[in-house]
Amino acid sequence: MGVDGQEQPPVHKHPRAARYRIYVAVVALMLVAAISLALLYLPYSPFRERFVSYEYRVVIDTGASGEFIVICPLPADCLDTACPDVVPSVVVLGDVLVSEATTPFGEGLEIEGSGSAVITWTYNFTYRSSTQSTSDHYSNLSMLDSGYNLLESNAFVSSEGANASLSLSYTYHHVYGSVGADFMRYELSGNLTTGWNSLLVEFDWMVS
Repeated sequence: MGVDGQEQPPVHKHPRAARYRIYVAVVALMLVAAISLALLYLPYSPFRERFVSYEYRVVIDTGASGEFIVICPLPADCLDTACPDVVPSVVVLGDVLVSEATTPFGEGLEIEGSGSAVITWTYNFTYRSSTQSTSDHYSNLSMLDSGYNLLESNAFVSSEGANASLSLSYTYHHVYGSVGADFMRYELSGNLTTGWNSLLVEFDWMVS
């Protein structure tokens, strides 16, 4: 009833306007969901998981039981900084001790002992390019004479004591979703003489 006793006309709601607001909200939610899925699953999305593996192996072989000290390259980044996680977590077979050594050619793995030895290190992890750059990966070797990932390089290796032969291999594998992968492998070997040796590095690089 109105103030004058007359009934007021009913207030008409606008169902079309309400439906429009619901439609806009649904479309907005769908857009947000589509963008989120794209950021997560598109091949080049910075939020998509990528996979990295490292495999490092050094074999020392001697023909005598005398003591030896060998210093050889370590996995390193593009600035020739050696990976700090290798020495604390290597698996050692043989009567040797391992440590990290500073040399005029960079950081290296020092192996001291006698007889023969096998030193291995493997590591796998996932990351997203939104939080990490590939320049932070250890896709190089330290103690090379020609810098980062060059096809023709020599590695510096020091030897003292008993004659020894060295074989070193290192693989970096980087898989970025369904787009492709980077594969790098370094290999060097030789019979060492006393002092600093320069060993040719065989380098394989493949992008798929």
